[in-house]
Parts: sequence; structure tokens; C-alpha cells
Amino acid sequence: MLTGKQTALISLLKEDIGDWNRQWREINVGLEPDLRQADLRETDLRGAYLKGANLKGANLRGADLSGAYLSEADLSGADLSGADLHMANLRWAYLNMAELSGTNLSKGVFRGAFLVDTNLTGARLCGSTNFKEAYLVGANLRGANLSGVDLTGANLHRAGLSGANFSGANLKNADLTRAQALATNFTAARLTGACLENWSVNSATQLDDIECQYVYLRNHQQERFPPEGPMAPGALSQRFQGKQAVARVLSRKVVPPRRNVEIAEVVGFNFL
Repeated sequence: MLTGKQTALISLLKEDIGDWNRQWREINVGLEPDLRQADLRETDLRGAYLKGANLKGANLRGADLSGAYLSEADLSGADLSGADLHMANLRWAYLNMAELSGTNLSKGVFRGAFLVDTNLTGARLCGSTNFKEAYLVGANLRGANLSGVDLTGANLHRAGLSGANFSGANLKNADLTRAQALATNFTAARLTGACLENWSVNSATQLDDIECQYVYLRNHQQERFPPEGPMAPGALSQRFQGKQAVARVLSRKVVPPRRNVEIAEVVGFNFL
């Protein structure tokens, strides 16, 4: 049940973004608007100043938040599915357990944001989206396009990454402990210093042309691989994909296409 004050705030936000921004930038400086559980479905909130706003559980489904300033805002449990967050600033914002499926996040700033157990399936991102040092623990990124996205130092512990596109993404020093990365595309991604403890990949996971000097096989920068020096080309694929990786190399470079299955049976490789 919304209070009278909350209802008044929602009305102002819907009616006049310019007036709203003046009030919260110049008059109510330091105050945080209480918009919990607000129904803002498909509302035009372009360029809205919502720093530190309490939007817990708010319904922002299909809303236009492009260019909005949401730094340090609390959107935990909010529904942002299908919303437009193009060029929005959500630095250090809280989006834990929020719904971001099919949301446009292109060119957004999520540096240091908390997206624990957040659903980002099918979210639209692009190379200039900033997820540096973001907390994506347990986040669902299955099928999302993160090509070229900056995830330097991001925490992706037990995140669902299967079927996602990380081609050209920067995952330097990222934590991928227990992440599910089946059939994930890491082509040309940067993985130097990443922690890959107990992550799950399969033969359909693409690790071609990655930029990686070394990774850690245990958390807290323990068990460096390789133990010293830079990683040899193809070593990461061999380490985690084993026979399937070798079999792919054979089928691609040595074995004529019509004899792939025969040779695989002879050497005992399992093509998944």
C-alpha cells in the first residue's frame, strides 16, 4: 500500500521530468526519494535524476530509462524486463534479484553494481557497456550478448553463462568460480588473471584466440596456470576441454571431413 507522499512523488515523476530533476538536484539535495513498489510500467523516464532512489520491488517493465542517473539507487527485486537503460548510469546501484530479461543495457555504466541472482537472459549489451568490478554472483546471463563488454574484475561466481556471447569481452581478473559456461563463446576474450576454479565448460565452449597470459585455478590468486611464464596458445582449451579440444584440432587440421567419425572411433575421442 503506497503512502500519500509516495503517490505524490510518482505523479510528479510521471508528469514532469524537468521539474522532478530540479527538485531532487537543487531543492531536496541529499534526500532519497521513496518509490518502493511504484508502478512505473512503460513510463517515459528519460534522463531522470534518481540517485539513491529507493525503487525496491518497483514495476519498471518496458520503461524508458535511457540516460537516467541511477547511481547508488536500490532496485532490488524490481522488474525492468524489456526496459531501456541505454546510456543509463547505475554505478554502485543495487539490482539484486531484479528482472532484466530482454533489457537494453547498451552503453550503460554498471561499475561496482550489485546484481546478485539477477536475471539478465537475453539482455542487450554492447562493447561500451561497463561492468567493471560488478557483483554478478549467481546472475543468469544465459543467451545474453556481452560481446566486447568490459567485465574487468567482475565477480561472476556461480553465474549462469551458458550460450552467452563473450567474444572480445574483457574478463581480466574476473572471478568465474563455479560459473556454468556450456556452449559459451569466449572467442578473442581477455582472461588474464581470471579465477576459473570449478567452472564448467564443454566441447561447444569456444576458447579460440583468447588473450590470456595466465589464470588461477583456485580463489584468492592461488594455483597459477601455468605455474610460471606466459600461457602457450591452446593451453587453456587443452586444460579444461581435454580430449574434445584435441579432437577438434584433429578434425580441423588433420583429418579429412569424411573420415572424422572413423578416426574418432579409432583414437577413442568423444565428440560432444
